[in-house]
Order: sequence, then structure tokens, then C-alpha cells
Amino acid sequence: MADLLGDTVGPYRLESVVGNGRTGDVYCGTHTSTGKQAAVKVLRAAIAIGVEFPERFVTEMRTVSTLHHPNIVALYDFGVADGVCFIALEVMRSSVRALLRLRPPAEPLPLTLAVNLVSQAAEGLAYAHQHGVIHRDIQPSNLLLDDIKVASLADNDGNDRDDGDDADVLKVTDFGLARLAAGASMLTSSGAALGSGVMLGAPAYMSPELCRGHALDERSDLYALGVVLYEMTTGVLPFPAIRLEDAIREHLYSPPPLPRLLNPEIPALLERVMLRCLAKHPDDRFDTATDLVRALRAAVPEA
Repeated sequence: MADLLGDTVGPYRLESVVGNGRTGDVYCGTHTSTGKQAAVKVLRAAIAIGVEFPERFVTEMRTVSTLHHPNIVALYDFGVADGVCFIALEVMRSSVRALLRLRPPAEPLPLTLAVNLVSQAAEGLAYAHQHGVIHRDIQPSNLLLDDIKVASLADNDGNDRDDGDDADVLKVTDFGLARLAAGASMLTSSGAALGSGVMLGAPAYMSPELCRGHALDERSDLYALGVVLYEMTTGVLPFPAIRLEDAIREHLYSPPPLPRLLNPEIPALLERVMLRCLAKHPDDRFDTATDLVRALRAAVPEA
């Protein structure tokens, strides 16, 4: 899709490539009439297939456009132009993935920062879930930050300072895209949704029920968010398998290594919160994202 650079898609002129992912490429775009900047995501052709896709896309994005919350990226516009499906979003400058990459390998983030950010993500998810929208693809790349104080967060002195105020608001993005991708996918023998190189959910963050191809509810998002919290507070993934088949097996059958064995600074109460998020059966997790927020604040009140 990089060949669209300099082109106009819908009312947006695509001026630079910001990033790319499984579902599409993101450009810095400017509205040709208003001059307003937006992050313009152009969906990959592998997802936008079938004569019914444009209608499904518009229906899904109409639902997503009704979500208005401080912890959800604002959707400005969407449409289909010359066969290209695009979404214009609020401009965000960084992500939890970029934040993790600032740290040396296997080094956790400060606990207060990690819990603060995950609590914000859970707040956004709670609102979406209350409006009947399940994300289905929670991972660090979909948890965006407006700005981060790089010098502070890249400080590797090992001190767990109160860094929660050093990050702007976290916002969840890409609601609806995993659902659209699933509609364009085939199921593998394991039940994991795949198709044309597109997978429903990043392997490291897939809930057991997603691995099985079962129906999903909000507790699937809480599992994935638990994986993110584990990664942020221990410096490693609970199930770091490279191959999809191995990741599915780990999510389905293997218990995660105890977080406090990897990072003794993790409070016992926070460890219990993480392990509950990572329960294999949805009934053993928190019932709602609001319940998770309460548990996180009880475990680390200063976050």
C-alpha cells in the first residue's frame, strides 16, 4: 500500500507512512478541504475481499464511530474510495509497543506506569463492552499514546519511580478490524482464524477461546490485556512461542510462569490479578473490565 503515498484517498491526501500492520498501512493524511490532519488507515486488499465487504465495512465502522471515550481513539471518518477502504483516526504519536522497545530486552516497565496504562486501556474497553463492542485484537500496537517523555521512560537505572504521570492518556485503537478480518478468513484445523496471510489476533495475545474458534465475549479482551500487563511488568511474554501452533498449544494448556518469579517487585495482589486475567476458562476471569480496573487500583493504589 506504500504506493499510495502522495495519492488522495477519499478527502485525504496521504503525505507520509506512519506504520503498518496485519490489517493495513497507516499514513499521515490531510483533509483536502479543511486541512485537518488525521491518521489514515488503508485496509489491506487481503482483508477487503468479496463483493459484500464494503457494506460490512461501513456497517462495522458506523458502530465504532459511536464510541466516544477518553481512552478510545476517535474515529473521524471512514469510507470506500475507488475500491479502497479507509479509516481516518485521531493522530497519536506512540504506542505501548514503542514504549516497550525503549527498554532493554527482558526489562520490565515501572510497576506504577504499567498498571496506570493497563487501567486506562481497561477503562476504554469497559465503555466499549457496555456498548456491545468487543475488540478481539488487544495487543501493545493497538494501545496508543499521544506522547511519552522518552528521557524519563528510557531511564534504565532500575528505580521504580512514579512514572504514571509521565505518559499522556492511553487510547485503544482498531476496534472492529479484527471482526472484519475474521469475516474474510478461513479457519485452520486448530480453530484459529487465518486467511490470505491475515490472522484474527496476534499469536502471543490470543485467548484460549479465540484459539479454539469459539464465540468471544468481553473476557477474551481481558485475557489479552492480561498478557500485555504480564509483558509490561515482567519484561517477557507469558507464552513467547514463535510458531502459531506452539502459541495455540501454550494458550490452551500451559500455565504462565509466576510473574513474581520473574520480577520480585510485583506485589502478590497484582500477581493474582494477572493470573486471573490469564485463566484458561473465561468464567475464571474477571466478569467485566470495570472489575479489572478496581482490582488493579487495589493492587497498586499509587498507579
